[in-house]
Amino acid sequence: MSPAPSGRRPRPLAALVAAWAVALLLIALGPLARAEPARMSAAPADPSTTGAPASASDLAAHARAAQPAIPLPVTVRAGRIIVRAEAGLDGMAARVAARADDELRAIETDLAGLPTPPVAEIRLVHDAADLGRAAPPGRGAPGWAAGVAYPDVGVVVVATYRGPSSIDVQGTVDHELAHLALGAALGPAAPRWLHEGFAWLHSSDWSLDRTQTLTGMAWFGGTIPLTELEIGFPLEEAPASRAYAESYDFVAFLARRGRWPDAKDDGDRYPFQVFLAQTAATGDVDVAAQRAFGRPLQQLFDEWDADLKSRYMFVPIGLFLGGLWVFASLLLFLGWRRRRRQYRKSLAEWERREAAAAARRAGELGIPIGLLAPIDGADPAAGVFRLVAPSTAEARAAAAVAAHESLPTVAVLAPRDDVGRDLTDAFVAAATAAGITVSRTGTYDPTASDLEPDIKAFLGLDPATNPRLAAHLRRHGKKGWQTFSPDVDFAALYIPDTYDHAALVVAFLPYLGVELHTEDFPDPDALARKHGGRIPQVVQLIGGSGWNHPGLLTRGGDLVEGAMIVDVCSPVTAAARGDDLPLAPGGDGAAITASAPAS
Repeated sequence: MSPAPSGRRPRPLAALVAAWAVALLLIALGPLARAEPARMSAAPADPSTTGAPASASDLAAHARAAQPAIPLPVTVRAGRIIVRAEAGLDGMAARVAARADDELRAIETDLAGLPTPPVAEIRLVHDAADLGRAAPPGRGAPGWAAGVAYPDVGVVVVATYRGPSSIDVQGTVDHELAHLALGAALGPAAPRWLHEGFAWLHSSDWSLDRTQTLTGMAWFGGTIPLTELEIGFPLEEAPASRAYAESYDFVAFLARRGRWPDAKDDGDRYPFQVFLAQTAATGDVDVAAQRAFGRPLQQLFDEWDADLKSRYMFVPIGLFLGGLWVFASLLLFLGWRRRRRQYRKSLAEWERREAAAAARRAGELGIPIGLLAPIDGADPAAGVFRLVAPSTAEARAAAAVAAHESLPTVAVLAPRDDVGRDLTDAFVAAATAAGITVSRTGTYDPTASDLEPDIKAFLGLDPATNPRLAAHLRRHGKKGWQTFSPDVDFAALYIPDTYDHAALVVAFLPYLGVELHTEDFPDPDALARKHGGRIPQVVQLIGGSGWNHPGLLTRGGDLVEGAMIVDVCSPVTAAARGDDLPLAPGGDGAAITASAPAS
């Protein structure tokens, strides 16, 4: 949003901080003149709105104006605002109307005592190509515009999309309302640079493209002289050219300068308001500047030029120093992460060696010993017992659960590490021995926060190799990812991970079209409607002991309600609890069983 008039004073320090925050991006963004969203309205003196065509752009605008008017059946009124919109834009029309009158009043505080629009009509269309069809008769609209203002008739036309790209409707409405208000207050006395600068002042605080352009102007002396600024605006499109960037920054400078050119006076808005009032009274911006600021307009322009250099000269230097700081920080982080992995690996190896040595020594001496780590070395015959079952026993128990539930096909999706590989191998071996088909196995990065690429690969959701998915995305675009029904060839999915990572994995499955078993009797008709006429495979989730945590339901919600969990359990405890699921031997005196579904 733009700095508000009167009470909403500009914040030079905030703008400087914002410029430094994005300085790191400037070097990689190409030329210093880049395209900015086309919020510019047709200028008051633009031939496309006032007279005969004078260019190819004007001819195109008049051709669009000659097209049949577009229907605007939606009407919403609020104060002085009348919003008319195409069918389907009811919600947008209501939102625009709810705030437009307040925004217009805020703009008008800079125009105190001057004529104001008695009524402002805002017309909303779906696509920018139809702006000319919604314009007043015979007026047309520039082909590059996202919004156009017609101050003499009190009409603003704004689009919501340009092809597939959305437009910032509220910001564009604010911009065009500022044109409307300034046109009503000053009439033809306002030059183009004042119109564009005033409109941007009330609709936008900061722009990366404009910062690039102003930085180049500060370093290479590319400012357009004030006497040439009026003719510096492009005819064919509305890029973030020097003319637009310069107009906004110069008008913003006048708005915050105050009466006197000193730091203590900076931010006093009243002289700027006097400048606008005197422009309306005299029709001469130079006379108005002399009366409001005590200096001719050219001297004020020279002040702005010096101020521009003082604000933007150090941005590239900050870019270089900031780049060095980021690079050094990245090196420190990577070094710390590598050292932490080495420490963890060393500690695990020391633990394994110490436990194995203790087991061997206990066996030699015939002394009973209980191992608390799931490593090799236990020998019950020699009095050496493991008190924690090995993780592979848990995987074998998960396969036993799948067999007990008569699930014909299974799949495994495990962390991409040594433990995940061992659990996958153990599960696949046990399931195969039980006569269950293992349809597929997959892995994911356990350290990543975004698991979507790995889960898409596991489900075969690559348009390059999945013709049905490619055809669906061509019909529905990006939204097709949420409506596609994948080919699921497994009735159960074993995810051997901790509850927090498992909940993150599970969250992606329904997002990518996988139906999970959360109720015993799902409605087949509802499933068919949801999946485009096909009834999908409903998948039973199977988790390990890492799932047995109170936070599972908090993180997983309804998606894990029907999951089955395997955990360490003695035969006595299982019998006392009434479990009817088979026990899978741990290989060392321990046993694994499955708990009831998560709830």
